[in-house]
Amino acid sequence: MKNIAFIACALAFLTLSVSGRNDRLRRIHAECQLDPAYYIDESLIKRAMRGEQVDESALGPHVICINVRAGIQSRNGDIIEEGLRTILKERIRNSSDVEDVIRRCGRRNGGTPEEAAVALTRCLHKYARGHH
Repeated sequence: MKNIAFIACALAFLTLSVSGRNDRLRRIHAECQLDPAYYIDESLIKRAMRGEQVDESALGPHVICINVRAGIQSRNGDIIEEGLRTILKERIRNSSDVEDVIRRCGRRNGGTPEEAAVALTRCLHKYARGHH
């Protein structure tokens, strides 16, 4: 069990804070919830957001689903740099800050697609959350 509040925050980064895309990304979350392979109990997300200990592996399938549908990762977990850049540009005003986040987070880490999604989410939480 790992504390994955960062995943919940990064999910919020992807689904709530991207101007103009809120409805689209909320729809993506809902679509992922409809597929049993990617479904996650909403209480798990809420617990993670409260900083409680949750099983990181339980969030991996849902996170990869969101990232794939948002266009920032391929199904095999590789990062789609242009898709990531597009989302970051909608959140981060300074283009050099966008490129800094791309440089830090634009490479795949993790053996499985789910691990790569969690690693990307962790990286975005660490490097993109302070930029507005």
